[in-house]
Amino acid sequence: MRPSWCQTVQAPRNVVAQLLTPQPDHRLLLLAPALRLYNHTDMTLAVRFHEEARATVVKHLDSAICDAALLGLKPPYEPADTETSASCKSSDNEWVCLPPNSICAVPSAATRQDASGAKTIIRGLRPAGSQEDFSKPSEVGRKAVDGISCKSGAGAAKGGYAGSATAPLHFLVVQDSEAVGASTHGTQQIKTLAIRPSMVFMNALPFGPLGLNIASTSQKAAPVAVGALQRVNFYGLSMQEMRGGLTLAGQLGPKAPWSGKVNLEGNDIVDVTENVQGDEAKMLEMTDSTSGAPAAISVECLGHGQIRISCSHWLMDRSGAQDKGLGKLEVYYQGARLPSRDGITLLHADCFENPCDLVLCPDGKVAKAKQTMKMPPSFESFVWNTPSGSLEMTLRIGSIKSSSVHGATSMQFTLAPRLVLTNASDLEIELETPDKMKIRWKPRESRVLHWKATMEAVDPLATTFRFRPLGASQCEFSGVVLCSDGSAGSTPFTLKRQGGGLEVWSVDVAPLYGSMGVLIRPGSDFIACNLLENRMEVQEAGRPQEKIIVPAGGESVPIGWCMPFSGKRSRAVRVIVDKEVVEIADLQRTALRPLKTPGLALRVMRSGKTTKLSLEELHEKQQVQAKSEAFQASFELHVKLGRAGISLIDESPPKPCELFFFSLDMLRLEYLQDAARDSEKIAVSVSEVQGICQLPERTNDADKISMLDPSQLQKLPENLLQNKELPAVILANHSAGGKSFLQFQMTRQATSSRDLLLSAAQLDVDKLDFTVDEKWLTPLQHWLSHTFGSGGFDIFGVAADQLLEVAGKPITDGYVAPDVPAVVQAEDVNISAVDTTVWCSLRLKYLEFLPQYVRTALKVLSFSSYFTLDGVGLLLPARHLEPHRGSLQDYAVAIVSDYGTSILAHLGSLLGKSSLLNLPKAPLKLGGAVVAVMGDKLTDVTTGAASLLRNFTMDDEYIAKNRDRKNITGANQGFAAAGKTLMDGVEGMFDVVTKPVEGAKKEGLWGFATGLTKGVAGSIVKPVAAIGTAIGEVGTGLASTTNTLNDNEANQRRRARRRLRLPRLLFGELGEVRPFVDFEAQLYHRYGENIRGVCEAVVLDREEKGGDLLITAMLLFVDQLAVAVASNQARISSVASFP
Repeated sequence: MRPSWCQTVQAPRNVVAQLLTPQPDHRLLLLAPALRLYNHTDMTLAVRFHEEARATVVKHLDSAICDAALLGLKPPYEPADTETSASCKSSDNEWVCLPPNSICAVPSAATRQDASGAKTIIRGLRPAGSQEDFSKPSEVGRKAVDGISCKSGAGAAKGGYAGSATAPLHFLVVQDSEAVGASTHGTQQIKTLAIRPSMVFMNALPFGPLGLNIASTSQKAAPVAVGALQRVNFYGLSMQEMRGGLTLAGQLGPKAPWSGKVNLEGNDIVDVTENVQGDEAKMLEMTDSTSGAPAAISVECLGHGQIRISCSHWLMDRSGAQDKGLGKLEVYYQGARLPSRDGITLLHADCFENPCDLVLCPDGKVAKAKQTMKMPPSFESFVWNTPSGSLEMTLRIGSIKSSSVHGATSMQFTLAPRLVLTNASDLEIELETPDKMKIRWKPRESRVLHWKATMEAVDPLATTFRFRPLGASQCEFSGVVLCSDGSAGSTPFTLKRQGGGLEVWSVDVAPLYGSMGVLIRPGSDFIACNLLENRMEVQEAGRPQEKIIVPAGGESVPIGWCMPFSGKRSRAVRVIVDKEVVEIADLQRTALRPLKTPGLALRVMRSGKTTKLSLEELHEKQQVQAKSEAFQASFELHVKLGRAGISLIDESPPKPCELFFFSLDMLRLEYLQDAARDSEKIAVSVSEVQGICQLPERTNDADKISMLDPSQLQKLPENLLQNKELPAVILANHSAGGKSFLQFQMTRQATSSRDLLLSAAQLDVDKLDFTVDEKWLTPLQHWLSHTFGSGGFDIFGVAADQLLEVAGKPITDGYVAPDVPAVVQAEDVNISAVDTTVWCSLRLKYLEFLPQYVRTALKVLSFSSYFTLDGVGLLLPARHLEPHRGSLQDYAVAIVSDYGTSILAHLGSLLGKSSLLNLPKAPLKLGGAVVAVMGDKLTDVTTGAASLLRNFTMDDEYIAKNRDRKNITGANQGFAAAGKTLMDGVEGMFDVVTKPVEGAKKEGLWGFATGLTKGVAGSIVKPVAAIGTAIGEVGTGLASTTNTLNDNEANQRRRARRRLRLPRLLFGELGEVRPFVDFEAQLYHRYGENIRGVCEAVVLDREEKGGDLLITAMLLFVDQLAVAVASNQARISSVASFP
């Protein structure tokens, strides 16, 4: 929650009007002083303000207090103290009572400004209900974090401190200061001082109570117990003690052993720094027994005294093995049991690389069945052979909502049976397995189905059965039902009644992420409808004795097949209308079949989720069309867009702005329907794509100084000095040879089928350049967090408390049969090679958005807190996908997993060009500009000193010879020049002999004396000056060489690319979005924050001079106006403003 607009109101109390956005869907206008005090603890506090003299107490306080939740400040915990005791009240308003999560205005008498102009506050506090004195008056607000202490009195227990009643309570006062507003009254500084507990312990584990033993260098605090997924405010250590560093040990339960100690740095505990966000967490070796294996439990210092304990991987047991008497599930790693409780096991750190053992222990001690496996990156189905028979299981990964584990990133693996069968009818159903075993399902009952799987089978994870409903109808068993990934979808069966006639039942197979839900229900997705009075009969092709009478009047009758899984699985039928027989090869294809009887026809078409075969009447016009070729003509649709763009705008305060603009050029969509072949063809083409980061610091090549000129390097901004280029275009295709960014073609057959039958699909992608860095990822994450909450990705995953409710219970408890998923049957799918050049600079914490197995691989191979790639080529080979039928979701996951495997296969070569592995190469590559600047500075120092020394030689010829600076453009030239200079220095050593002789020849005795003086000086100075000059020349050569190495073809291509559109101008202090106007964008690009808040931009004049369009515009603000003259090249020639 940040202010989006601020204006100082001319009132006696200097009130500030502040517009807030507590929620994305509404805004709130707050009138308050610019200095506020916020109670972020779980206890009611009595706060007393003092005047500047400190001894004088400010009385007769009438400060307004409000619930901070109204302003968007919601505490992450339930306050322990919600009532204000009577003893907190002051008869003469000497202090104010601040309930938990409340905010109040600070009286002006208690504020002052120091020499730097920063406002401070002098105050004391104590817990409500305490009879102890207030804390000593202290000044806070100068530093980002201050500390304050007071005696606890009677109210200490509610504060979460487990010490004695007279032990002191320690708080942190955290400053949140922001300069907002831009008006004639200037910028307003708004400051909020939050009183927080000195420490907060957050247990993000599903285990509790979690014991924590913490100690400073001077004292050992009382142990703290934190419940599962809970947090505890702790007031037992002062800020000074925390600054000195702490040690922490953990315990998974009262009977579990204590872990070893980890050292926590004081700055990481108290301050929120870059190191806090980027460094690896400390690991605690925590077990639930002395002989157990440690889980991957991490300790993270989040700043402001907050410490989070979490585990990145959980395994949840939903197998139901214990309820069936198969034994309790335990997980072992390297022969030792991992911590487990109530159906959840905390896994070890290398669970993706090193296998663990899943063990069933019937008596709780002796292992009877063991399955060794690594954790899968997505899902995996397997056969578990046990003494009681084979168990067909699945292990799938899922995310846990970050908000439910205090912002941590955790994943959960669910172990569950592969197949759950549901009887969705009101009749009892009997199943017959391949070994002739008969099992009965009650109405509306869901049960796990295991079978005797053999690894020699073609698909050991597939099974078959037959079924029949039990009741008055006495049906025979159905044909064979196939349960596999390839049988996904709804399949209708015809069942013979013993007394004659047929019943139609359907089996819905829904595979999803390795598991499979099978549902048996009456009815069918294929229906027949007789809209006329003629006699209509439907027979299964080749089985004339199995017929279904379709009554007149339009009543829908279900259609089924006796053996729908045999043969080609086509839905062929024979339809008899009166005496005319019509063969329909496949009801999955849309068709209109005129009959011999004039005016009658059979139509097959899709209607919602059902395929309908209807006998209907054709009008005269339809009859003519049906007999003509024109009726079979294709339907075509062509859509062409010159450019389609999407802007992502952050309206959250304090400064609304456009974050990204995504542009698609020459977007073409073609749709072709061929009625004769019952096919659809879809083609999509995009010629060029650009993803543009519109933040102010993103620049084009025109905004930079060429890095090839070493003499200009010292003038570069800091980000370029560190070789951290921030291009505006972060995603773009090469468009080499006119190749389109994307071309996709797909041909679909059998359009009346519920399944997606793809006879052919082709995807071609152009070469791409992609830049990812924290400068745009962080604002995007903030936008997602403001919109969706908890880091922006909390819309995914399952809440941890929901997992605790179902962990250890059979999958059938509360089971809801899944819907039939979208089914794809792909025959010929081709994907072109994906060639991407990547620039990446991220701290390792930002890798959490990658798939889990990728994150794990990178963390294992990391040797620094940054992951950096500098123009690395990532080539994924072309793919020809084998024919497949199954769930569309699983198909997509399989393709992504396949490409993920390819990425890991290239990981070694990628890291060879990154900062993670190739350490000798990476610093030169990444720090070229830094080396160049150091080289230039070294050149300046050494050559400057050498020039000074040359003057001491008193040799005019030598001074003139070395006065001009050599033009050195490479390392080779630098070393060559240095060698020549050193030779000159060696020659200078003999000046003590040569110079007196030369002087004597020219000027006699006087010349000898002068030459002797020059010779002595030259022999001493010239070698030293030569060494200095040589060092400078080598430095100059290295400076040029390193920058030339950095400027490869990929970097040149990225640097030369210009964005297609400048950032849009948002109007008013609220950031009103209007249609994009190029001239307004040019103004904003040129002036940036100087024209923020403009209400209107009115064009006054347009004039063309020398091919350049000059535009004069008037900019209207709330309290002023400005006149700007700009060109179409975004160069402002003059600006005049008026109050």
